[in-house]
Amino acid sequence: MSFRWGSRLATVAAPAGHSLPEKETPMTTTMKTRKIVLSERRPVTITLEDWPRIAHASRCWGGSGHECQANEAGHITVRQHEDGRTLVYCSRDRGPGGMAAGYRGSEGGYLLAGSGPVDYPAQTHADEIVRAIRRCAGIIDAPELGDECISDLPAEEI
Repeated sequence: MSFRWGSRLATVAAPAGHSLPEKETPMTTTMKTRKIVLSERRPVTITLEDWPRIAHASRCWGGSGHECQANEAGHITVRQHEDGRTLVYCSRDRGPGGMAAGYRGSEGGYLLAGSGPVDYPAQTHADEIVRAIRRCAGIIDAPELGDECISDLPAEEI
């Protein structure tokens, strides 16, 4: 076994009849998670693999027209669990071009129950998703992102 002591490399030998244990590399699988701030309840943490993204819209504002100089960046994202629960969340914050001191971004989101009964009998779970997207667009003051995110949803077969 070798180790460095200052600028010198030293070698340590195992006692006669013994061997130094091999360094084991632990097998780890790291699941990517994300904390999502919600508007009407405490934040949730999800495992991204379990909540695939089904729709997304993003935009940068300000600067000189180049994305890398934008003062603000925002997004609306829709993720759905296999059990039907849906997360719709958004944020608008400093962009890569920076922002004035004291600027405070905005974020929020909604966790929708599965495709069971909804608050309004005439509406479907898909209608609830669209309504949550519109509410998120209002939180970040970006109705055009709401339109873009809705158009990115999977098409409904009629």
